[in-house]
Amino acid sequence: MKTDFQILLSIRRYGIFCLISLILITSTEILVANDSDNHPKSNRVTPVVRAVSKVLESVVNISTERMVTKRYQRFGYSDPFTKLFERFFGLQDRNFKTNSLGSGVIVDSRGLILTNNHVIQRASRIIITLADGSDYDAVPVATDQDNDLALIRLEGLSEDTNLHAITFAKPNDLYLGETVIAVGNPFGLGHSVSTGVLSAIKRKVIYDGEELFDDIMQTDAAINPGNSGGPIINVDGELIGINLAMHGDAEGIGFAIPLKRIEDILSSWLIPSRFSMSSCGLIPGTITTEDKKSKVYVSKILANSALEQTSIRENDIIQSINGIKVNQAIDVSRILWSLKNAENVKITLENGDAVEFIVSAIPELGGKELAMKTLNVELQPLTKRLGEALGLPYSRGLIVSDLDQNSSLVKQGVQRGDVIIQIGEIPITGFPDLVRALNQNRYGRVLDFVVDRVLNVRGHAILHRYILNVPI
Repeated sequence: MKTDFQILLSIRRYGIFCLISLILITSTEILVANDSDNHPKSNRVTPVVRAVSKVLESVVNISTERMVTKRYQRFGYSDPFTKLFERFFGLQDRNFKTNSLGSGVIVDSRGLILTNNHVIQRASRIIITLADGSDYDAVPVATDQDNDLALIRLEGLSEDTNLHAITFAKPNDLYLGETVIAVGNPFGLGHSVSTGVLSAIKRKVIYDGEELFDDIMQTDAAINPGNSGGPIINVDGELIGINLAMHGDAEGIGFAIPLKRIEDILSSWLIPSRFSMSSCGLIPGTITTEDKKSKVYVSKILANSALEQTSIRENDIIQSINGIKVNQAIDVSRILWSLKNAENVKITLENGDAVEFIVSAIPELGGKELAMKTLNVELQPLTKRLGEALGLPYSRGLIVSDLDQNSSLVKQGVQRGDVIIQIGEIPITGFPDLVRALNQNRYGRVLDFVVDRVLNVRGHAILHRYILNVPI
């Protein structure tokens, strides 16, 4: 039995222990307060801070170079004697370089980046700066001028490089008035963040009396010129749109391309035939159920593809591909684009059916067929007699005999009778050159087409040469 002295001693010891414990707890709280920047329970770490830290590694800076040639021309045209004229009078072409800055977002960890088309349009070189400061050259994979979107791919990535791809929100999962965050590279200053609210959805954009879009997102988050092509995210750090522009006549009115349209376009781009001579045939889409869950469905089956020969039909719901569960189209697209010829694909549907097929090779086409398939244009070799009839000083190249109105050449102003004399770095003398030029650029790249047109000016035939940027 303890004596009174022993009891008193125990109480004192317990009191000292409590005092030490209190001191340690208080010290820890002071340390936490002093290091609140990195502590997850700090009141300063708001949902916006967490969202930004989640996506920052996915945002890239884009700088472009464009070589511009300014030529002194007689009567505003370039004719076959321009070089002789310039040499005689001592006039030379003047070459200079222009630079532009913008932003982009990584949509696949293997080096695929989404941005605005106007950021890279007409660029002779595209340089990507990642969040860690490393630089890479990039090449266009696909562009869409009407929707102002472009997909580019980093060059020189090692196989073990695994970039941080952004997480996609569910399409149309938006709340009017919710906090949104624009991340980008305004004026080339490096990563920059601005916040605001989702001011409106499904805004119409009308230009010259024509309705261009009816789904634009509006926000009061600042979207400066360098923010173009960067992501706009929600407070969960998920991509909901791509920054587009500010309203020219007002402050606090910015516009962004919504995720639904982005995902639909990416679904048509991220397919094997964009990256190799392989075909799968699946174009996925995303639907959102009433309980806000997203599912993947078969949006389109491409003709003459391996998938067309299976029992899968459009609008079927996809549960998994090659054992990987998928919830929205981007999940499927990230699997599809890198598939190669002869690879096995297993698709499991929501009803439990499983279908397997083999990725097929795309057959090589002749020049005439390739021109129709790739460019929606009919071409014929330029003969000596035809060249003389047109007033051309040469008899090489391919003449445009007919164009489909959906042809990318029509959008660039090409007409019947124009002559294609060069694509990229390859001079075009006939169909074999065309095959070489287009087959080497099957990724959907934007190529320089050199096109000649004979114009009648004051009774004289003048050769006018155009350099066009044509998406393939």
